[in-house]
Amino acid sequence: MGRVKTSPEAVANRALIRLVGRFPDWLERWIIRLFGTKATAVMTNVPGPEEALYLAGAPVARGLAWVPQITGIGIGFCVLSYAGP
Repeated sequence: MGRVKTSPEAVANRALIRLVGRFPDWLERWIIRLFGTKATAVMTNVPGPEEALYLAGAPVARGLAWVPQITGIGIGFCVLSYAGP
């Protein structure tokens, strides 16, 4: 993930997102909707808790992650760490 996050494409995307975030709300929403509908999948990695969690005294064995998506994107991948690296 470190290599992906520092790739030229990722750096350019972050710069573009920061720039668009300075536009008026209506224009920002329009641009995000325009480019968001061009994707076919969404992928995210989410760091989870480093220690095991408990619910009503019972250890939580696994969790379920949800990838936020806009209409029209049918595939979502989420990598969630839990209780360790």
